[in-house]
Amino acid sequence: RTNLHVTSIIIRDVGLEDRFLIALADSLQENFTLRTIILSYNSFTSEGLVEFCHALAANQSLTTIDLSHQKRPLEKHSEREALEALMENRFLQTVQMDVTTEKCKGLIQMIEDRNGKAMSTINYDKKLIRHFQREADTAEQLFQLNILEEKVKHLTEKDQVHLYNLVQIAELQNIEAKSHEAEKLPEFHPKVIYSPDKMKADGSFLNSDFIANYLFDDPTAPGLIFSLI
Repeated sequence: RTNLHVTSIIIRDVGLEDRFLIALADSLQENFTLRTIILSYNSFTSEGLVEFCHALAANQSLTTIDLSHQKRPLEKHSEREALEALMENRFLQTVQMDVTTEKCKGLIQMIEDRNGKAMSTINYDKKLIRHFQREADTAEQLFQLNILEEKVKHLTEKDQVHLYNLVQIAELQNIEAKSHEAEKLPEFHPKVIYSPDKMKADGSFLNSDFIANYLFDDPTAPGLIFSLI
């Protein structure tokens, strides 16, 4: 889940490796509460540091990062890429990384000076509202899926066989459509493809993926609509 409370992460000299750094980088895409990350004296490689810096480019909450004194220094050919990614960030005001060239040191100073003068800020209330809206949308999708799954549980054996036959026909049509390159042919659902060997007349194919992709509530009657489009 998205962190809504932690503002600082300080983990120094414990031998952290790229796996931790990359996982943290993934979380930074949505995070809007972290202000400080200090991960000095660990074991991150150039590849991990570069990927982390790319993730920082989109972050709007962090103001301080310390990635200095890694056991394996940042390689020269990676310094430029890491700092070019950080140039995209307008919120960082303190950047500590071990670089070897004066040009890269100058880039770090330029990032700090530029961002310090601009003093960009984010609207936490708006970020929080968007976060809860996404949470609500996800919860609504799960709720609707649960409703569909409950309806499927009450399908009669005859209904299951009928649905099985419909899918067989639709799959054949899908295969035929893919064999033609005509632009006017209908575009079929790309997410889940049910080949004949996966379709069993006992209804075992009626799993969550199938329900989520092919069954819909009928708005005009108390029933379900099957669609491959």
